[in-house]
Amino acid sequence: ARRASLQALGDKNKNEKFLGDSKGTEKKKVKKKAKAEEPEEATKKAPRPRRASAVVPDEVDTTIHNTEVKAWTQRLGAGSTVHQHRLDHRVKSFRHDASEYHVKPPIGDFPLQAINPSTFRPNTQINMDLLSFKVSLGKIIIELFDDIAPRTCENFKRICLAQNDKELSYSGCRFHKIVPGFMMLTGDMTKGDGTGGESIWGDDFPDESFELGHVGAGILTMWNRGREDTNNSQFAILVDNADWLDGRHVVFGKVIDGVDLIKKVSVRFGSEIGVPTSDMYVGECTLVDASRGRQ
Repeated sequence: ARRASLQALGDKNKNEKFLGDSKGTEKKKVKKKAKAEEPEEATKKAPRPRRASAVVPDEVDTTIHNTEVKAWTQRLGAGSTVHQHRLDHRVKSFRHDASEYHVKPPIGDFPLQAINPSTFRPNTQINMDLLSFKVSLGKIIIELFDDIAPRTCENFKRICLAQNDKELSYSGCRFHKIVPGFMMLTGDMTKGDGTGGESIWGDDFPDESFELGHVGAGILTMWNRGREDTNNSQFAILVDNADWLDGRHVVFGKVIDGVDLIKKVSVRFGSEIGVPTSDMYVGECTLVDASRGRQ
């Protein structure tokens, strides 16, 4: 038995592998050749030459234009809420067709150089009082986008100021639908329940522009009869974003002062089904002089 086990495990005298013997398994260490030392001058890389640059002065016309734009922004308040609202929409529309510009469209703001200060005219502003049982809840200031929807804005302004042949006026008009977190609807001067309304151009007038979207609280949009080209005197004041109305209702203005009041009264007088919990009316509407502030 001992001889058989030795034959199976191997003979140590013949330098054969033996179970448990570590000799013969060690690897020989190979010495690495030392690298020849390179001179320090060869290891240093030559400095990269700088590109020559030159400052190109602006043309005289460009300098004058930038000066006019800067003066205009300081005088008329570019960068305000309404101004930024229009810029956001222009940027939004550009993103759908950026191939025209061959560059990524701007995200933060629209370049002021695109606005010509010599032809700019401030938009119409209207001061509107909100009433409940002949008690004033507060006033809001509405700016109309005359440059986007001039015909729609003219209809709204002349009804607000009662300057029309039909003697139409928003004063005393009831808010017949108020939904918190959505909108407040008014302008039905003929029936008061949302089934009436009349414009200075006739019973209805066509949609004018879908350039602007329903992007947030304070947006004023025309309220039609559920189909296109049926605008009259009814309009809605949004309380929050309602982009599903884009392309179906014409945005023509925005509340620039009193958005917090709009949100508060929508909660106080509104309901989930839209039926007001208490009566709220449009009070006196006056024109705001941009150079003097409120009237």
